[in-house]
Amino acid sequence: VHFALQAMTRNFLDDPGAMDLTAHVNWTSVVTAAERHSLEVHGEVNQMRFLTALAEPVLRSMENNGKMPPEDLAWLRQFQTLTNPGQMGVKFQALLLTKGPLEGRLRGAKFAR
Repeated sequence: VHFALQAMTRNFLDDPGAMDLTAHVNWTSVVTAAERHSLEVHGEVNQMRFLTALAEPVLRSMENNGKMPPEDLAWLRQFQTLTNPGQMGVKFQALLLTKGPLEGRLRGAKFAR
């Protein structure tokens, strides 16, 4: 399913940078295929935890700046929508796979289970 401005669209290639892609994923098959290709499975993490961990340095810099410029406020509102547990924060998941060790390679991985 493809979404742009909260409306479903037929062709996600019409405007790829502005589209959200949503899919139902069979994690068991993905994990099986990943292991078959020698990928290391580090677990799942919900979108809220993953994005919050990735954005931690940006969020901390905003916190220390006091008054925020309009573009930071707009970014923060978008971030809050993506991470709000009542909206998209816990509904969407990421599966973390690597070729080799994960430690220190991806900040968002610290919440994987």
